[in-house]
Amino acid sequence: MKDRFRILLFTLLLTGCLVAAAAGRITTAQNHGSGDPEAEPTIEELEKIALRRLKEAFKAIKNRLDFLVTSLGGPESKAEEARLQLQACGHRYLEDGRTVAEHLVDALLEANSNRMRGRLRQVLQHLGPVLRKNKARVLPPILKAARKADHRLPAITDVLIALRASEVLGDLEPLLEHENPMVRTSILRLVGFLGDQKSGPKVLSALDSPDLEVKLAAVEAIKNLRYAMGADNLYPLVSSTDPRLSRATIETLAYLSAKESIPVLIDALLKTRESKDSTKIHTLLTALGNIGSATKVSVQARVEKALRGYLTSRKEPLVRAAGYALCKLGLAGAEVERALTRSMRDQLAKDSKDFVTRLDLARTLKNLAAYSGSKPLYKKAIKEYKTVLDDRRRVGFPGFLSSAYIDIAGCHACLGQFKSAARYLDKIPKNSIPLPKVLGNLADFDVMRKDSQYRRFFKQIR
Repeated sequence: MKDRFRILLFTLLLTGCLVAAAAGRITTAQNHGSGDPEAEPTIEELEKIALRRLKEAFKAIKNRLDFLVTSLGGPESKAEEARLQLQACGHRYLEDGRTVAEHLVDALLEANSNRMRGRLRQVLQHLGPVLRKNKARVLPPILKAARKADHRLPAITDVLIALRASEVLGDLEPLLEHENPMVRTSILRLVGFLGDQKSGPKVLSALDSPDLEVKLAAVEAIKNLRYAMGADNLYPLVSSTDPRLSRATIETLAYLSAKESIPVLIDALLKTRESKDSTKIHTLLTALGNIGSATKVSVQARVEKALRGYLTSRKEPLVRAAGYALCKLGLAGAEVERALTRSMRDQLAKDSKDFVTRLDLARTLKNLAAYSGSKPLYKKAIKEYKTVLDDRRRVGFPGFLSSAYIDIAGCHACLGQFKSAARYLDKIPKNSIPLPKVLGNLADFDVMRKDSQYRRFFKQIR
């Protein structure tokens, strides 16, 4: 009913505009038709003109829409332009009373190429709020197409996720037993985003699949469901020979804060050290830091020993991963600081004007402070930032300066020095960046944000 009212209102407004325009553009020939060159057009005549032009306008819009949809299948530059235009007009109504977004759903279901479906999927994911408003009309044809479990299902799955259509799970979960791995993978993705803890056991069975993509989708679904009870089933996959599956499993265990998995991860770390797989080692080090302290003292001692062993590694990424992991475990001592800043201090000893390295040093100290809550580390970071800013004339990059000002202000804010933080934020050039938006999600300013005295930095004042 709301839609019909909006369409009627739109039609009346447009008709009014066209009537006004038509009143000044009635041709002599039309007037002659009434027998009087001076006669004003009748209401009926104006209505016909307005309706005709309204119909022409809707036809032009439909033609433009078809052109944009066709362009999605073309070269990347044209497809990107078409995508942006379709996203911008997706909420508008067409002559049949449906939104552009609804017509794009039809296009998705009819598309023959993977490229076209992929780009339509992108547009429709962006238009999720529009689709949800018209869910009653949109969902039935999508669900009907999903039940067919054909080549369209991966794209349909993403649209169902954008629709937040959890009510379809009862219909589609049986497809977890489908013989086609692509179908099982798509439904696992759907269950992961729209399901709940009750869906967990159904997902676990997919971990035994011989198909790698199905296993990956099952691990991701366990993560998205936050199904901690499934952690035990993931342990064998930590040592998988496939790097993608192994990494996804380790990251999921860390996301679930599965403390019982720590011994498994330590054993994997020791085995991986022998294979010299730096990527997997980095993933394991990061996971051990993210999971937190072990419940047993003996296990925690193994964790700390393993992490400290990598502080002397010749590979800088591994040193950083181990150092930050120790910080997250509350072990940010002098040893960790030295290890994480060693290479930077060596470089600055050779070239004290290397502002890029000094900025890296300042940010490293700031990160260490954030993980550990150490006030001395915040003060060290401020000192390094000031050294960088003192050399700003030589640097001369406005974007770089704004970033540095925000960082040093964040350090002061974390120390409770709000006046000093405000002084640096005020140095940022006006209109150079949307400061309230940039600062909105930065944890450094969580406390300062609550102080009404500094409201100007965090809220757009009109």
